[in-house]
Amino acid sequence: MAKPRRDGWQADLSLPSGQRLRYQFKTKAQAEAWEAAGREAIEAGNPVLNPNRPEREDRDLTTIGALFIWTKKHSWLAADSGRGLIRNGQSVVDFFTASRKVASITPPISSSSPTISPRM
Repeated sequence: MAKPRRDGWQADLSLPSGQRLRYQFKTKAQAEAWEAAGREAIEAGNPVLNPNRPEREDRDLTTIGALFIWTKKHSWLAADSGRGLIRNGQSVVDFFTASRKVASITPPISSSSPTISPRM
């Protein structure tokens, strides 16, 4: 429910994980519209969009290929270790295929999880 805050209205939404999202809007109608859209997104299993970054609406990072291209362009090209990151990322894309949904990749469930020993 939108609440008056300073010179605007604060929208408040709780995610299933327990995390709370709060954003400031100029009008009560804008705050309530974002809250309603957020609840619909949660029910549909989609991410709740940040109203301060509307360009995210046009970005679909649900596949391995799209996520790799976006991450390469926005993070790895500028990194000192970018060449290695890009090479390893391309290996992941090649292994899973570019069209594979990121959400479909889960770790294997086993009772004998490998343990990692610290280097001596």
